[in-house]
Amino acid sequence: MSSPLTPFTQLRIRRPGSSSLNGSYTLRLSISSLISILLIVLGTVITWYTYENQKKDTLKTTGEIFERAAALTSQNIKTMMGPVAAFINLSTQLENIGTIYREERLDLLPYFVQALRNTPWLANVAVGYSNGDFIVVWAYRGNKQLLEQTGAPEGAAYLVSLIERDPGKLSDEHYIFYDEDLNLISKINRYYSGYDPRNRPWYQQAMDSDFRITTAPYSFASTGQIGITTAKRLPERRGVVAADLVMDSLAGMLQNHQLTDSTQVVVFDEKGTVIAYADNKTLQEVQSHLHKRKINVLDLERAELSELFNESTRKELGKGKIITTDQGEWFSIVTDLSDNPKRHNYLAIATPLDELTAEARAMARKNTLIAGFVILLAILLGLYVSRRIAGSLQTLDHQAERIRDFDFDTPLQVDSRIKEVTSLAGAMTVMKTTIQRFIEIARSLSAEQNMERVLELVLQDAMSATHADGGSIALVSDDNTQLEYALIRNDEVGIHIGGTSKTPINIDPILISENDNGLCLAELCALNNKKTVSIDNIDTSQDLDFTGVRERHQSGEYQCKSYLAVPLINRQNEVIGVLQLINSRRRTTNEITGFGQAYEAYVYSLASNAALALDNNRLIRAQKELFDSFVKLIAGAIDTKSPYTGGHCQRVPVLAELLAKEASDSKQGVFKDFTLSEEDSYELYVASWLHDCGKVTTPEYVVDKATKLETIYNRIHEIRMRFEVLWRDAEIAYRDGLAEHPGNKETLRKQLEDHQNQLQEDFAFVATSNVGGEFMDPENMQRIRDLANQTWVRHFDDRLGLSEDEMQLRKNTPAVPVPAEEHLLADKPEHLVPRMDGGDPFGDNPYGFNMDVPENGFNLGEISNLCIARGTLTDEDRFKINDHIVQTIKMLNKLPFPNELKRVPEWAGNHHEKMDGTGYPRGLNADDLSLPERIMGIADIFEALTAADRPYKKPKTLSDSVRILSFMRNDGHIDPDLFDLFLTSGIYRKYAEEHLRPEQVDDVDISAYVRSAIEPDKDITH
Repeated sequence: MSSPLTPFTQLRIRRPGSSSLNGSYTLRLSISSLISILLIVLGTVITWYTYENQKKDTLKTTGEIFERAAALTSQNIKTMMGPVAAFINLSTQLENIGTIYREERLDLLPYFVQALRNTPWLANVAVGYSNGDFIVVWAYRGNKQLLEQTGAPEGAAYLVSLIERDPGKLSDEHYIFYDEDLNLISKINRYYSGYDPRNRPWYQQAMDSDFRITTAPYSFASTGQIGITTAKRLPERRGVVAADLVMDSLAGMLQNHQLTDSTQVVVFDEKGTVIAYADNKTLQEVQSHLHKRKINVLDLERAELSELFNESTRKELGKGKIITTDQGEWFSIVTDLSDNPKRHNYLAIATPLDELTAEARAMARKNTLIAGFVILLAILLGLYVSRRIAGSLQTLDHQAERIRDFDFDTPLQVDSRIKEVTSLAGAMTVMKTTIQRFIEIARSLSAEQNMERVLELVLQDAMSATHADGGSIALVSDDNTQLEYALIRNDEVGIHIGGTSKTPINIDPILISENDNGLCLAELCALNNKKTVSIDNIDTSQDLDFTGVRERHQSGEYQCKSYLAVPLINRQNEVIGVLQLINSRRRTTNEITGFGQAYEAYVYSLASNAALALDNNRLIRAQKELFDSFVKLIAGAIDTKSPYTGGHCQRVPVLAELLAKEASDSKQGVFKDFTLSEEDSYELYVASWLHDCGKVTTPEYVVDKATKLETIYNRIHEIRMRFEVLWRDAEIAYRDGLAEHPGNKETLRKQLEDHQNQLQEDFAFVATSNVGGEFMDPENMQRIRDLANQTWVRHFDDRLGLSEDEMQLRKNTPAVPVPAEEHLLADKPEHLVPRMDGGDPFGDNPYGFNMDVPENGFNLGEISNLCIARGTLTDEDRFKINDHIVQTIKMLNKLPFPNELKRVPEWAGNHHEKMDGTGYPRGLNADDLSLPERIMGIADIFEALTAADRPYKKPKTLSDSVRILSFMRNDGHIDPDLFDLFLTSGIYRKYAEEHLRPEQVDDVDISAYVRSAIEPDKDITH
């Protein structure tokens, strides 16, 4: 017994272009082929005979049409030239046209305008006088080029151009504009263009002839149109009357002779100069390209027209003939249009032969189709059934190819009464829908970063695919001890909690080891066994506890019946949650039914994708939390490293976030176009936490330098010991003097007391200078230098017990034998510590740093340090501290930030730049600073001013801090608009109430600092 699939397995569907699989043919195909061949031969003979006769008749008729076209064209040319010739002849007979005074020449305007109105192809009329004067009247007729070229005012219909010459003077040129009723619109005196009619060919030809002359066709310079000029000399040689004719109208007439779209019609003279061409646009393009005012037939680069020009030279005229070119065969004719034997104008017409015979070929095709139709009837009748089967299978095959190419847009439509084909089509439809759904949900899951939206996508797709009323997703807790519900929804009863609903789920977590009455909870069964749980009717289930499922979904008369639970298993084969669905319904009857194997398989695959997406989401979140922890760890380490920075790195982000959010929310003034997305906010968050990360490279004794003489320890103790030495030297001197002169005890005692009192006073002065302050005046600096001149005697070698580095600093200074006299204060060579970087801290400087670099790394000179004018830092110390921002930029640029954090180095590294370009490390100005960078600058300054955990200074009050910021605003250091927003939004007070000591928070009159007007159009959002 043969298989029921035998007919389909024997049927071979060949793709287009493929050959037979075994080279054999069926009898049905052979008979059909024989009949077809006979019919094809008969049909071909009849069709060919009919075509040849129709072609011959077509060519004969076309020749007659061409002859009539030549006669009509000749008549049209005469019709065009007749009125113009009459006007020229009549104009030369006017009594005063040659002798009229200049101021009366405009009296000719109505006469000339009437001629222009009566003759549409007349472009202008003119009179050129023998003294060089010239009057020409133009009719605009909507000519845009002429309107633009002459600067015509609105409403201008006619232009009168006058040129008047006087010997020994500059010639005058005027444009006079008139409307359609010859009302004067305006008059313009123009710079003389140099035009002299006496130099024009038409003027010279007319002067040399006793008759009216007509020029060869040429392109008018004013409009670019093709035309001719006809002219005649005035009596007594006083000048020439002329008129320009445009050939556009003749070109329009020639277009009427185009039998087909490709027909070429041209009028040319005996030299080949084109007079008119049916394709006027092409003619103008050729003129523009070749920059020629006269176009020859050969310039058109049409092989058929070139051949016809050659025929005109051979006088092969008046006969239709077929010519052959590279573009094919053409039916053509050349006729002489002129009655004048001395001057010949020719009309050439050429039409592609295939276009002329198109109708004949169409009839041949029609006959062929009739014959073919008969053949097809015979073939189709025998192959009807097989074609039906093959057509359906071929459709399915093409659909399979589209599915393979992931093309799901084409609907699957198969019309077949064969059961197996219909079944296969249904299976492919389901497969196509499933694959498409998987691709779409996978794309959505991979693109979504929000955990709640991921959960919503998964549950909604599962409910949609299985036609379920509702469902839920529960996730395993981080410690793997509990199952916590993250999303519950049931569209049938209107339940939607968790996920993106923002409605909290008030359900206690389920202990993973929990069982009730010895039954396994339905949720935990799928989780613990890592298998799908599918129940058609939970009321009849004896093994699982569905109490929780009912509590979450049942409401009123609504009952839970069918149930599906699928574990969410990640790539480590760990169950991270459970996807549950309730009540699958039939599409047709809406009846609750079991989920079935197809739905189970789909949801299981969906759950696998969902588990990967959730796992990736968790991983991304964990990595972000880890990254944030490292960022805060670095910032905390910097703050912990030195009590002088306190909690600076932790408070600047607070201020930056407040100010950035306020600027983003503001939709007025300069901030109306500034928007800070969630990604931008996080980028600013990271930048603000890392803005001082370079301080990890700054030596503590520089950052913590509270006094001028402090290095790793406060050298004031050294100085004090020297004063102690001087004190004892004074006592010794006293005792020595007393021993030598016992009678001078009182005098010596007085000298001792005076000396010691002076030492006390001098040391107190040095100690006070060591603390530093706002300003040290030059007198105090000089006193330091004077005190330095005092000496004491050193009795111990100052090179014993030194490190290798300390010895290197003294290698160029010879040792002084003891006892040695030392100055009380000194700047010694060993106090100058060379730079570790060889004097070039920026290298090739790819970041554009422009800070002034001191010659030495450190200057420990006692006199130099005590004479610091302001504060406690030398130039070297200040550079070392400022270098932290250089290191910040370098360090952050070395980190492989992702694209969404690429601006962190810039935002973090530019908070010491100023709007006026005087900041560091790169001297950027307002145009270079983005709004987040300006926000960072204000946040950094305000936090430093108000910080109460800096041991070297007292914290500023809120009012003092705002006042100082206003000074910086006035000096062009900070952004004035941000400062206004900082005050008007109340950020300064909100921050103060949360982070400042109560005694710092005083009243601030912000009206004294906020500007009265803010520039609304300034762009600060870059």
